[in-house]
Amino acid sequence: MDAYEPKELPERNPVTYERHRKEVMWQILVPVLIGAVIVLALAILAATRTDAQVSKGADVSVIWMITPMLIIALIFLVLLGAMIYAVMSLLGILPSYARLVQDYFDALRVQVGIVSDKAVEPVLRMESIKASLRALGRSLRQK
Repeated sequence: MDAYEPKELPERNPVTYERHRKEVMWQILVPVLIGAVIVLALAILAATRTDAQVSKGADVSVIWMITPMLIIALIFLVLLGAMIYAVMSLLGILPSYARLVQDYFDALRVQVGIVSDKAVEPVLRMESIKASLRALGRSLRQK
């Protein structure tokens, strides 16, 4: 079979496909159509009003259009205020804990140095003895 040949899809389950079609109609198409009819009706009402009524309706429409953005802006403002408060609180607490962590890491560094010195000590002692023996051998040969 060639890699570029389209593969045959399995047949749909007729029971679930029919249920899906009904759900699409009632959950998507009907609400969209109702919303479109409402918007169309409001547009027709707006087009048939007098100037004073249109101005009042336009003002109300602007208020309704701005309201969601104001709510979102208020949410972001509250979040920003909460973050500022959290940072201010952390700035009061964090330096002492940072110093504590730094002290623990300094103590850990000292302990690691002690352990590594103890681990390397036998090797250094053996290398020192070998170097001393070599130096002794060289000095004896030169005499």
